[in-house]
Amino acid sequence: SEENRLRALCGPYTGWAGFNFDCALPEKVMLELMVEAARNGIRIGSFSPGILDLYEQVDRRAPIAGQRWLIEHVGQFDREQIKRIRDLGLVLQAYSSKWIGQDGEALRERLGESRVHQVLPMRDLLDAGIHVSLATDNVPPTLFVPIAQVVGRLTDAGRPLAPEQALTPLEALACASREGAWLSFEEKDKGTLELGKLADMAILSADPLCAPVEQIADIHSVLTITGGHIVHDASSTG
Repeated sequence: SEENRLRALCGPYTGWAGFNFDCALPEKVMLELMVEAARNGIRIGSFSPGILDLYEQVDRRAPIAGQRWLIEHVGQFDREQIKRIRDLGLVLQAYSSKWIGQDGEALRERLGESRVHQVLPMRDLLDAGIHVSLATDNVPPTLFVPIAQVVGRLTDAGRPLAPEQALTPLEALACASREGAWLSFEEKDKGTLELGKLADMAILSADPLCAPVEQIADIHSVLTITGGHIVHDASSTG
């Protein structure tokens, strides 16, 4: 926006995240860098508009299958784009607090009911066999908020948004745990409770598989174990 452009011109960095005005690389330069990354096994992650087109151009020159290239902050995909994502073997990181919670009503108005199913289409993505990890971005700090959002599909106004794209609580938990380990190439060590994996687990305040969807976001850990050691005990902190 013009406001952001003017803010950025006032100094080298603006905002808490350190955004820099006009810092993007030309597309041709970016493409060459991405091709070299693919050739050297360096994974790329992005949430730039049009990144899917660039990934396909890279793949034609240096196949990226098996490298788990990433699209972050995913929000809106149609079924043709989902097929392209699957064919490239991409991994997705979903940002439900923005796309369902904060922006859901505005997207409903802009897209209309005929296309609102494209907003964070978790059901279509999982049915296509695509790995999708839930994330909070930075706030809220608890993953139980995005878990609740992809199960209930409720906007911040409390209205359901494309409920046909909802996940079951078990599927949502897998996206918050197992799929996060897959995204970071750590599936041999974490993500599921299995013999030989790290003893990372939490005792929860309620069962997310049985709790009413409106209560899932309030679930919290009463006992957290990392690497076999207790790192949080609610009973000892009052």
